[in-house]
Amino acid sequence: MLAGALELPELSSQAAEQVEIDVKYAGYVQRAQRRAQDARKLERVQIPEGVDWSRHEGLSSEVRERLERAR
Repeated sequence: MLAGALELPELSSQAAEQVEIDVKYAGYVQRAQRRAQDARKLERVQIPEGVDWSRHEGLSSEVRERLERAR
């Protein structure tokens, strides 16, 4: 053992597998949490009255229709 090294207890195979899974998927979980947080923020955005969505050329016709319905 290295001088000053921390001695860790032995893990069960089930605990070791869970740690491995947690480490592997931590990035995915963080991204999903950020997306959920962003979605919650967007849900609070109010669509202004009187916007003519047909004038916004960057929007697909499907998006324009959805914005009209949401209004």
